[in-house]
Amino acid sequence: MNNNHLLWVDNAKGIGIVLVVYGHCLRGLSSSTIQLNPSFFSASDLFVYSFHMPLFFILSGLFFEKSLSKRGSLGLIVEKFKTLVYPFIIWSLFQTSAEVLLSKYTNHAITSKELFICLFYPRAHMWFLYALFIINIICIFLDSLLHKNWVWFYVILCLILMNLNINYGPFKKTVMHAVFFGIGIIFARHIDTIKMFKKATYLNLAIITVLFIVSEYLYLNSLLMSKLLLKILLPQLLGSLLIIELSMFLTKKNILGLLGNYSFEIYLAHLIITSGSRIILLKIFNVSNPVIHIIADVTAGLFLPVVIANIARKNQWLSWIFEYPFRKPKTKLKSNTSLSSI
Repeated sequence: MNNNHLLWVDNAKGIGIVLVVYGHCLRGLSSSTIQLNPSFFSASDLFVYSFHMPLFFILSGLFFEKSLSKRGSLGLIVEKFKTLVYPFIIWSLFQTSAEVLLSKYTNHAITSKELFICLFYPRAHMWFLYALFIINIICIFLDSLLHKNWVWFYVILCLILMNLNINYGPFKKTVMHAVFFGIGIIFARHIDTIKMFKKATYLNLAIITVLFIVSEYLYLNSLLMSKLLLKILLPQLLGSLLIIELSMFLTKKNILGLLGNYSFEIYLAHLIITSGSRIILLKIFNVSNPVIHIIADVTAGLFLPVVIANIARKNQWLSWIFEYPFRKPKTKLKSNTSLSSI
């Protein structure tokens, strides 16, 4: 893939991570004593959760075969332990410990026994790292077994498993999103011939926008009868494609690119920070205005992780917080197009 085709990646991740933080912030507020307008919350929650996470699986899939070719099967497995399993363990323990210590202030009180469960049954947003690691291992195995012919087999298998409606916690989310990783791999194989990856056009944007709006209308009004259309094409895939197309119009050096470049750190830390912001505003300053909470909590959740990440990178005692301590640190001045995690 030509690097000129990848300038949009950080912008896409930036849009995606804003939606992630906003969605989690709203759910946190809805579970608290703060009064959100029920119609506003319902519409916002359905909208954000109808498409925002598949984008990250598509983006991750785009770079899978490139990473596999560079590192080999064993090397990529080791790398995924460092970039997915390690931060999953560290931040699962961080977050769960914080929830236990601050149980009397949080929306859902938990006990210390959750510290022993969280590494096997991911809490909250940690399911993404859990799912992405499993998907990578499966794809590495299939590539070794079937070589170049495995991707379509993988996608078809994912669609079959989705329709089985497996209802086991994190594995269900893994199955529900695995197909988008495969779609990302297929896009990567044909990226030089797919017009939307070459250059953004207003016609492409208009067509995808109209299709997405129609799909959202059908979804929000429960007019879709087919589970497959509901969960794949309408609106998850269209929403992801719309974000990609929008990202093509954005320049690289902007605030969304910055957020996208730090999307991994934001994803790991934002829930603790948005919860802390909500607790401080509500318990200490007695602020219950939902608009103030949304603005303050989302802003804190997006930018404090960036500050913390930069402090950690410059301090040898804190460098292990976000990255495996025995690997060469990433340079944030350039776009992190490896997408080893998010």
